Amino acid sequence: MSGGRATVAKKKGVDIRQTGDICSVSPEGHVLTDLFFVECKFYRDLQIDSFILDNKGKLADFWHVAKCEANRHKRYPMLIAKENRREPIIITGVFDLNRICPSIVDDENPVTYEPEIRYLGDVLKHPFQPEKKR
Repeated sequence: MSGGRATVAKKKGVDIRQTGDICSVSPEGHVLTDLFFVECKFYRDLQIDSFILDNKGKLADFWHVAKCEANRHKRYPMLIAKENRREPIIITGVFDLNRICPSIVDDENPVTYEPEIRYLGDVLKHPFQPEKKR
């Protein structure tokens, strides 16, 4: 069921820690999963250009759902997406990625738009230093 565990539990009136497509079974991972609702998608064509230029298409729809679900679970949204023959990308709110990877922000060229899109491999090169849960 992937991320459906939380939906089923909520319908039964049970509040569970596991939300989204990525959850942690070990306390070391809770620092990430307590902060972020992580959604993962792998599609032949994510329509990345439509998302960037017009905020439309599959990727825009996935990002919208991730934001709504993250808000519902009181977490920050994170979408990890992979398109055929392309590197995986990670999408977060513009300053949310800085919550776990403070060294990734380029102070000389701050990004001021929402959302922020980066290659997943580039993000994973930075040290993981999470802040406290919101």
